[in-house]
Amino acid sequence: MPGPFWRRWWHMLRHPAPPLPADFRPPAPPPWAGPPESELGVAMPLRIVVVAQPRLVLALVDCVAYSNGFKVGLSVRSKDDIDHRPIGFGPPMERETPESLRVGLRFADGRETATSGQGPSPDVMAYYAAWQEGREPEVPAGPVIAHSSAGGGGKRWDWEYWVWPLPPDGPLTVSIEWLAGGVPLSSIEVDGSAIRRAGSDSKSLWD
Repeated sequence: MPGPFWRRWWHMLRHPAPPLPADFRPPAPPPWAGPPESELGVAMPLRIVVVAQPRLVLALVDCVAYSNGFKVGLSVRSKDDIDHRPIGFGPPMERETPESLRVGLRFADGRETATSGQGPSPDVMAYYAAWQEGREPEVPAGPVIAHSSAGGGGKRWDWEYWVWPLPPDGPLTVSIEWLAGGVPLSSIEVDGSAIRRAGSDSKSLWD
C-alpha cells in the first residue's frame, strides 16, 4: 500500500469494521445532487471568456441543461505551467485557502451560492448527517453548486460544475475569483432564461 509507513501499519493493526446489518441500505443521493439518470440533457452552445489576460484565459464552456438543473464547464488556459495546489489538486490541507479558485452564481431573483473547496457542498454533507442521525433531511433553498469533475495538467485545466435548480428567467451572473492566479473577482452574465427553456426540453429516455 503506498503512503507513509504508519499508514501501512495502521491498516495492518486496526480492528476490522463490524459487519453491516443484513437489511442495511445506503442512503439514496439527494434528489438535487445531480441530473436524473434517465436524461441525456439538452446541450447549449456556450463559449464565453470571463477573464482575458496576456498569459491567462478563463472561459465558461459546455452547458447542458436537465429538468432539475444544469452542468457548466470552466476552462483555464495559460502560457505558463499552473501550480495544481491552489486550484484544488494538492493535499487536502492545501486545497482550500483564501486564494483558491472560487466560482459563484447569482440568480435573477437574488439567490446566490459559491463553491467551497473540492469536497461535497455543505448542503450535501447536511443531508447525509441528517440521514445518519435518523432525521428527515431538509431540501435546501438553493442554488447549490458542486464540482462534478475536473482534470488537466501543465498549462490546461478544466472543471465541470453541477448547479441545482434551474435558474429563473432573467440574467444569471457567474463570478470567478482566483487570487493565487492573479485573477481578481470577475463577473459575467449569461442567459438564465435560455438555460431554463433548455432544461424544460430535457425528457426521460423511458417516457
